[in-house]
Formats: sequence, structure tokens, C-alpha cells
Amino acid sequence: MTSKVREILLLSTYITLALLLRYAYSREVFTNCGGEFDKPQGILQTTNFPGPFPTPISCEWLIRAPPNKKIILYFTEFYMKDSVFVSSYDAYMSPTLHLNRDDIGEILWNYDLSIPLETRKHCLLLRLEVDFIGNRHIRVIEHLLDVFGFNITYEIVDPLVTAQLGCSLKHCSYLGKCIASADYTSFSCQCYDKFFGDQCQYGPHCDPDHGTNLCLNGGRCSYFFGSLINQCECSPGFEGDYCEIPTGQVANMTAVTLLAPKQLYISEFVNTDNSDKHMTLRGKMLTLVCAAKGSNGIRFEWYKDDARLDTSLTLRNAWETVIQDQVHNMHLANLNLDVVFPIDQGVFTCKAIDFDEVQTKTLKVTVNNNPQVQLDPMSISVQHGEAVTINCMSPDDSWLLFKYEWYKNGIKIDTNARLEYTEDMYPTGLLLAVTKATETAEYTCKVTNEAGAASATAYLFVVPSNAKRDCKCDSVTRICKWEKPNFSKCQSLMLIYLHDEVLLLKNGYQKNNISKIFDDLHNFALTKRNVTFYSGDIDMVAGILEEVISHMLFFPQLSTGDNKIEALV
Repeated sequence: MTSKVREILLLSTYITLALLLRYAYSREVFTNCGGEFDKPQGILQTTNFPGPFPTPISCEWLIRAPPNKKIILYFTEFYMKDSVFVSSYDAYMSPTLHLNRDDIGEILWNYDLSIPLETRKHCLLLRLEVDFIGNRHIRVIEHLLDVFGFNITYEIVDPLVTAQLGCSLKHCSYLGKCIASADYTSFSCQCYDKFFGDQCQYGPHCDPDHGTNLCLNGGRCSYFFGSLINQCECSPGFEGDYCEIPTGQVANMTAVTLLAPKQLYISEFVNTDNSDKHMTLRGKMLTLVCAAKGSNGIRFEWYKDDARLDTSLTLRNAWETVIQDQVHNMHLANLNLDVVFPIDQGVFTCKAIDFDEVQTKTLKVTVNNNPQVQLDPMSISVQHGEAVTINCMSPDDSWLLFKYEWYKNGIKIDTNARLEYTEDMYPTGLLLAVTKATETAEYTCKVTNEAGAASATAYLFVVPSNAKRDCKCDSVTRICKWEKPNFSKCQSLMLIYLHDEVLLLKNGYQKNNISKIFDDLHNFALTKRNVTFYSGDIDMVAGILEEVISHMLFFPQLSTGDNKIEALV
């Protein structure tokens, strides 16, 4: 081996050692936290709460109780998903010098933390061990995206004192803080702005006492996991996600026999596609079969979400047939949709009519679509070195059933990377945290479900520290200019609603007739007579009119008897 080679090897060894030492120094464990507590009441709190604490970190909080006392912990503000451990001792001096240790275990975020933790031992030790802060905290969309650590209250009381039932993030529907009274005799939820109720279960889109209620038939809505999910408490006699199904009727894809002492009865109502756990894939064929006994004059009608479905009034490939089963003396009504769309999701009803007798049966059809992807923000400009977070979610998902992946400039990001890491968001989504933005980049979120995958891209622009505004530059001509804002997607909610109504009508669902849609459109125009239209309203009005007229040209019977509608065509 030549001396020159030895010098190169020696130099590379020095560089490697220097990098290892630098890394070891930068990874020094933070221990300036925790402490000992012996007062009757107190607070255990992470460094910088509710802001981020340094990592790696190792902290211990030790509570010492006098003889014949017990210690109670209340997890009032607990944002950790894991990494917090609790143990109790008859005596404690150090991790290696203690008496009669009892490991209570790791405190996890999905426990019912409104139930306090008690011990009659002399010492209670709470330990926090976190190597890296990524994906260690509960993240709930809108209100809990930037909180860290915990704020735990404790008290030392006589053994016969009954611990008060506390509260927690879960108890407060993840829409408020749990607050203890000064004497620890009561706990309550301090709701975030615009939310209310003893558990913060009501808010802008759920206020059943004042008419804002998505639940039907007397059911009551409530938030229970942030502001994106409502649940329904149904009145007696109803069930289903929205209390839309009378108790005892079918809410799934299973055939059920209805024993009725009448001449007419529906014996079965099934979806013939039983694959994918009764999910109907978008683009596939849907066939519903309704079997009923009755006379030869029996007839059938089909409904979805209480809207009449007439396959003779749509251009889509859909048809109805009735076949008589001579062997079993049954009439089989078939509804066929050649290609399933998202609009076909809902509760279908088969109505059998035989003279003056009517029987109905319902069945829920769920359409498994390619996921929608929403990013927030879609683009952002930051100074060099700033931290950035981007949220990715799919409104079609619940409870993280879909797969989420982040890519930077087309390369998949390691979920455990230090400079760019991800955190699960609830009830759905994946948050990307860029700890230090150093370069302009494209960040793409890919969402996958059983039906397929979809993606969306957010643009991060890193500007020099002396830049005041951002502008777009052409990479070829190198000419920069301020971009003109695009407001074409700014549209009135009423027009979006009318567009959906026309879409239902074109697909055969007779929820509203042509005349009603036209009247609503006309009334909308009148209300805007002295008000400025949104930029996207004009195009949308024109589009709705075009769709309505086009549909009437194919089905003129829809406009019969309405002079103002007939005048359009």
C-alpha cells in the first residue's frame, strides 16, 4: 500500500469520525425536564407545552405521597400517542435503587383517559422517552395539528376519597380542552370557538336544537371525533347512518325473507355483486333483484334516497325487467345499471304494487370510487430555513382505511426521515412536516383504495430572505411576471346544488322535475340582480341551462304542460 493511499484512507477515517462525533453531539439527549413533586396538588407538564419539546428527550416526573395517602392522575390535556410510561413504588431513589416496583404500563392516546389513574403506593413515576418527535402526537384535522406533549394534573388525597371522573380530549370530542377546577372537584370541556355542549358535541354544522341536523326521523346529530364527522342518535324505530331506515328493514346486501300474512309480499331484495365486501366498484355493472309474490298484475317501481328512478328518462345504459318464476310462483324485478357512478350511491327501494296492496324493501348500495385528494395548502412561499406543514386527506376515507404516501419531486419520502416526516391525521389523512425548507420542490400526495389511486401536488417555493413577494418565472424565456388570479372556480353554493340536481335527473333519478330546477335557477338570478355574481357563476348558469335543454330535447315529455319550459326548446 502506497503512502498516498494510506493518507487518503487516514483522511477518510478522520472525516468519518468527525461526522459521527458531530451527529452524536447533535443527538445529545435532553434531560433538563421533569422533577419531584410532593405538594397536595400539582401539574406535570412537558417542556414548552403545548409547543414542541426537544428530541431526543428522557424525562421523569416523580410524585411522593406521605404515608396513608394515595396519588391520583388526571390526563386533562394529553396529546401523546405513546412513549409515556407509568410505574409505582413503595420507595424510589433511582432507576436502580427502589422498592416493590409495579409497572402500570404505557399510556396510549386511544385509552379512555377520562378515567383517572390511582395508586396507594408511596411513589408514582411518570417517564417520557422520545427519540424523534415525528408521528408521536394525536393529529385531528382543523384543531389539533400543532400541539405537543401533555399537561397532567395530580392530587394526593386520603385513601377513602373517591376520585372524580375527569375528562379528556376524547371526552371533549377532540373539539376542546379538558379543564380542572381549582380544587379538583370538577372537570369540564372548554370548547374551541364555535363549538358548544358539555362534550363540545355541537357546532356550526350540527346544532339539532336549532334546525341544523343531518339525522332524519327525529334523530340527533353530534360531533365525536373532530369537526368532520357527525354521528346520529336515532329515535326508536329507526336505524342506519342517518336514521333513514325503519327498524327491521334491510340495510345491507343480504337477502332477507319477509314473512307477511298478505297475498303480496317481497321475499328477497339483493345485490348480485357480492364481491369486495358488498362494495360496488365505480365503472362496474350493478344489478338489483327484487323478488315478490303476487298476482299477474303486479308492478314494480324503483327509488333511490326516496327519489323515483325511471330508466326510460335517461340516456345512460340502464333498464328494468320483470321475469315470472313459474316454479316458485314469484315475480323477479331486475334493475340494471351498466356503469356505476358515484351518484348511484345511496339507499335503493323496491316497491311492489298489486291492486291496493303495497310492499317496500330497502337496500344500501355503496360505490367504491377512486379517492379524492385534498391538499392544504396547494402552494406556499416561505423564507429559506422556515418550517412547513402540508395536510393531505381524502373526504371519501374514514379512520385511515386508505393508504397515503408522500413524494418529493417524484421520490417517495421516508416516513421516519428527520428533515421531512409524516404524521397520521384523524379521522383521515397524512400530514407532511418539513422541518427546514431549503429548496423549491413539488410535494405529491398519493392516496390508494380498493378502486384505485389518485394524487395531488403541492408546490413549495423557497424565496431568498430579502424577497418581499413571489412571482412566476418561465424556465425557458426566463421572463418573470405576476400571475393573474384565477377565480373561475368561485361559484355560488346554490348553483352547485342545482348542478347536482340536473346530474341526478340526467341519470334517471326524478328527485326534482325540470320546472322546479328552472324556477330555482330563475329565482337565483333574481336574488343576484343587485348583488355581484361570483366569477364562476355565469359559466355555471350557462352550463346548467345547456344541460337542461339538452336533456329535454331527448325527453320532451319532461316539459309537457309547462309553457316557460317549452319556450326554451
